[in-house]
Amino acid sequence: IVFFISIIFSITFILLKDPNLLTGLRYFRGGADGLFQEHQGYKIIENISKNNFSEAMRGGADIFYFMPGLRYFIALNKIFFGETSYGYILIGIFLPIYTHKLIKNLISEKVAFYLIISFLIFPIFENMGFGHFNYIHQIVRNHSETLSIFLIVFFLSKITTKDFIYDINYFSFFLYSFLLAFSVLCRPNFLPTTTLFFLYSIILIYRRKNINLILSGIIGYSFVLLSLFHNVYFGNEIIIFTKSNVHFVFTDVFQRLNLDNAEKNIIVHQLLKWNPIYNLHRLLILIFIIYSFFRFEKNLFNIFLLFSVLSQHIVLLVTHPDSRYAYLAWFLTFLIFIYYLFNNYLKKLK
Repeated sequence: IVFFISIIFSITFILLKDPNLLTGLRYFRGGADGLFQEHQGYKIIENISKNNFSEAMRGGADIFYFMPGLRYFIALNKIFFGETSYGYILIGIFLPIYTHKLIKNLISEKVAFYLIISFLIFPIFENMGFGHFNYIHQIVRNHSETLSIFLIVFFLSKITTKDFIYDINYFSFFLYSFLLAFSVLCRPNFLPTTTLFFLYSIILIYRRKNINLILSGIIGYSFVLLSLFHNVYFGNEIIIFTKSNVHFVFTDVFQRLNLDNAEKNIIVHQLLKWNPIYNLHRLLILIFIIYSFFRFEKNLFNIFLLFSVLSQHIVLLVTHPDSRYAYLAWFLTFLIFIYYLFNNYLKKLK
């Protein structure tokens, strides 16, 4: 059921947003990130076809500014699906499916089913990052948030399965860890969450005393350093991900570009963008989460989940705190909220 309604509503949202995504005739707003990423994806394929592999790996930049990973995903998509965006559409279809699996692992199948109905059809929690139409919108705009968040949800759905530490093998753990690293290449500001949950998975596997299995995961996650190697090799500068000074709130260039009133208090301005007054309920949910964390018995997962929530909100407070940049932070906030709500307060509804 979840599989079929995911297909139906993903296609419905695409038809409402941009039917051309299904016909394969893609166009983008001039000057938008999506147009740039699409062009770089084409250039990567063109260079591969000419056996110019060094230029293909360069990805159109000596030092990255735009999100590094998406252009390579677009190139891969074109190898399998031609000039369409069908590969990214599949990511959008599978996002609700693995979100359902993750919630089922953490709470119950019944709760997961009704929440996915909300996620797909009745997006009453969309300002908590829990509305599928927002993720389809980012696919239409060719942004990287949907891809990156899908990879994180996929990883979490795997490591929260009951028999994860017994079913995992060298190749699968390498692959999961590599995909988690690639989610950071798509959105470097998600690094705190991916690192915390990778460490969580390492701790789980350590219980098996299998050092080789741990090494396979470390090798997979080490691909998170690809941007650094790229920037050093092609640009001769040590920049971990991208030239991102313009996106940090306490730099002069950010304030010149992003404040309508230069005399406005930057801290108040940032806080109100992070959580406008009309979203007071989100602050109450954060308070509820912290209260529940200290009140109830702690396990390894909810400790790491809480720290990932807090770390992502800290990232928001020092960079762009709203819109698509905030999806992951509030999605994780909603996840830990329902985790405590149904596992401690509403057990009978499970």
